[in-house]
Amino acid sequence: MITPKANHVTSIYFNCCFLLLIKMEGTCSNRFKVMIVVTQRRYTRLIGGSLKREQELYFGLSKLSHLGIHLSMLRFRLDFLGVPLDHSVLFPVRVLLNFFSFLRQIKINCPHLVISLSPIPTAILLFIRGLIGNSVKIVFLDRGDPILSVISPIRTTYSKVLMLIKIVLTMLIEKISVAYSDVVIFNSRWRIRQIRSRYSLPTKKFALVYNNANVAWLPSPHEVNIAEDVMLIKSAGKKIVGFIGRINEYGNGIDVLLYAFKLLKTKFENVHLFIIGDGKDLNRVRNKVRYLKLEDSVSLVGYISDVSRYLKGFDILVQPARYQCCPNVVLEAFRFNIPVIVSNVGGMPELVNDSDLIFESENFSSLANKMFKLLTDKQLYSKKCAWVRFLYKKFSFPWPKIIISTILSLLLHDV
Repeated sequence: MITPKANHVTSIYFNCCFLLLIKMEGTCSNRFKVMIVVTQRRYTRLIGGSLKREQELYFGLSKLSHLGIHLSMLRFRLDFLGVPLDHSVLFPVRVLLNFFSFLRQIKINCPHLVISLSPIPTAILLFIRGLIGNSVKIVFLDRGDPILSVISPIRTTYSKVLMLIKIVLTMLIEKISVAYSDVVIFNSRWRIRQIRSRYSLPTKKFALVYNNANVAWLPSPHEVNIAEDVMLIKSAGKKIVGFIGRINEYGNGIDVLLYAFKLLKTKFENVHLFIIGDGKDLNRVRNKVRYLKLEDSVSLVGYISDVSRYLKGFDILVQPARYQCCPNVVLEAFRFNIPVIVSNVGGMPELVNDSDLIFESENFSSLANKMFKLLTDKQLYSKKCAWVRFLYKKFSFPWPKIIISTILSLLLHDV
């Protein structure tokens, strides 16, 4: 397992690596053909961290054409003729449509390397390679545990059976993607340990590359104006607590955040919570806000395409998820010098690396205490802002370059 440093990425290194790899593959081309699986969604509100990372990787590598990298897209469709295919019943349709699309594109482009950030297209690519005997190298950039994302509170027998089927299928797809890809890159040590314990796989083709904080999709903080509704609350002398993410009440722990915020209000009145995002549980969260009588202290903003205007106005950001790996929003907050309080799950503790910013998952009392101390102790808050500035520098590196150099290093080591 390797974790490359940003300053090791040089033009000479790239040229030597991919030209040597092409020579070993027996091709006479002087161009290294790379395809990146890019997910297409009709509904942009469903775009999550993985899709942002696909775009970051594609546009980052597109700047390396002078090094001999020929880049193209391999489109993975989640809708057909305007019909979303995310529903479980339409899952086989999605797989078949993408299978034939992938097969055609692979035969036309004949890439040396295909990079996928999702287990489903990775499994499809591996099946195609076995079917046609193509020598293309397949790389899987793991983004987190897909099994945890299908787990939710059981309400009916039908839901329980459906969830068990989803878990079995997801585990099968995950194992195929991790076991048979030529290189697997993870974004947290926690995830590597989890995969090793779950499947007992050798780690020689595994690598660790954290997500970066200096992402291309966010503007520089000094170019951003704070959102008007946030400014209105701040002008009243209130502190701002923020949450940004998909509105999945159980998975993202929004219920824990609301109960913690209710408890915080009993100790510290001058505080307001902004919840930004869209998702299936938006109405359930809205009802819980009413149930807790927090209508005057909680703003459900919904989907916002540019979250930077809100990030800049937050005093703290909270990520109370029951499962997460290396969420982009934590690193986005680092860019805006905002302390982030996270639950002790997944790879999030690896990012903040500070006990004052980590609470026990589902313990809303612990979360309330962390928020109270950070919002009321000016010296502590200043200290954590300085720590966040350090973390931003630590996680600022050319992520696409690190990814491709890691891939080439492992492929050359393997041959």
